[in-house]
Amino acid sequence: MRRRFQTLLAALGAVLATVVGSSSLPVIARAATATKVTVTLTPSAIVADGQSKTVAAAAVTDAAGNPVSGQAVSFSSTDPGQPGSIPASQTSPGTYTATITSTRNVGASTITATDTTAGISGRATLTQAVGTGIHIMLTLTPSTIVADGQSMTTAVATIIDAEGHSVSGDSVAFSASDAGVRLAPVTSGNGTYTAVLTSSTTAGAVAVAATDLSTGVSTGAVLTQVHGTASVLTIALSQPIVVANGISTTTATITVADGHGNAISNDPVTVSVSGNGVGAGPVLDFGSGVHTVVLTSSNVPTAVTVTATDAVPSPPVSASTTLAEVPAPSLVDLARMQWSFYYTPRYTVVQALALKGPLGGSMITIRCHGRGCPFGTRNAPLAASRHCVRRGRQRRCSTTVNFDVARDFRGRRLSAGAVVVINVLRPGWIGKYYAFRIRSGRGPQSQISCLPPGGGTPGTGCQT
Repeated sequence: MRRRFQTLLAALGAVLATVVGSSSLPVIARAATATKVTVTLTPSAIVADGQSKTVAAAAVTDAAGNPVSGQAVSFSSTDPGQPGSIPASQTSPGTYTATITSTRNVGASTITATDTTAGISGRATLTQAVGTGIHIMLTLTPSTIVADGQSMTTAVATIIDAEGHSVSGDSVAFSASDAGVRLAPVTSGNGTYTAVLTSSTTAGAVAVAATDLSTGVSTGAVLTQVHGTASVLTIALSQPIVVANGISTTTATITVADGHGNAISNDPVTVSVSGNGVGAGPVLDFGSGVHTVVLTSSNVPTAVTVTATDAVPSPPVSASTTLAEVPAPSLVDLARMQWSFYYTPRYTVVQALALKGPLGGSMITIRCHGRGCPFGTRNAPLAASRHCVRRGRQRRCSTTVNFDVARDFRGRRLSAGAVVVINVLRPGWIGKYYAFRIRSGRGPQSQISCLPPGGGTPGTGCQT
């Protein structure tokens, strides 16, 4: 029987070490879907005395085997002496635990962990054996320590007989599901058996068991190892190079951990960007030490420094990376305008005003203000016409826009001081700007410039 319990404990230790020891972090900003629940009991065999305990752990994972946090998990038992529902607490990412106390019903019962969030469950068998009149109780002081390889807790196993008398002289062994936890030699006296446990460097729930080797009776308790102070912060960009068009985006992913790689959740993280052009959205905390923020490009090609900071530790922890903004595509060299005006001291007439170029998919905006204007603002999409020419055996086609702006001004007499503005725009592109100010007795004063992506002040933020 002794060998069997030791074998069961060793196998359980390996499973829980895998579940709670994982340090992999998610890199995507959407929540995983739970698909599997794996249940383990430490120990899986206890005495049916109404006092012995086992620690039930439910590992909830997605289809790729990654832990899934934030689920509503509870345990139930086929033993009618157990409560109908035993709530579980999340003790590490994707791991939910509860302590189950034995009943006086001898035999095997099924312990079921139900994830009501995902509608899935998992099961394990608990064996309640006939005792020998011996009861063992286990306490951990403290029950929560830092996973730094140095913090300690004192495990005390108290053994009594059926009448409540202390039992001395038995041989008691302690074990932990995390192989990194170090156990000092056991000392005993007056029915108590004590060992000092030193933490590992892996945060999470650790199942600690005390076994009376003289009788084979075991009981368990949960040791919670928490992360230390944040000391490692990383930042990475999904796209380190974006177009400086005011609409391109990249996602910065920030991870926060202690010196042993344990993820740190709930620390507030701030993100700053050098310069004033690049926009930073809110920092989202996805748990397990992962934060994300969406950055939106400016209109000016440049390189900026993106810095993430966790100000909770003293001194604060920061990390930086570079975001490169490259010039947006431009309509400046593509749009060509030809114009002709008839002018007198009293008025000016638009004779020709034509836009031409490979501008399919762009938009033209025409504004006119002043006396004689036929309208205030007009917008029109620029549809391309396909023109093909055959030269020998080769056929070459070009897609060109020909837009007659003058048709909107025919017959109109524009007075001095009137201004006609023509903008050629395309989303994410540098646009082109034309302005004609009507003068008395001479041709209009013209201005040609570029427009930043999305429009704005001509000649500002539209470098190529």
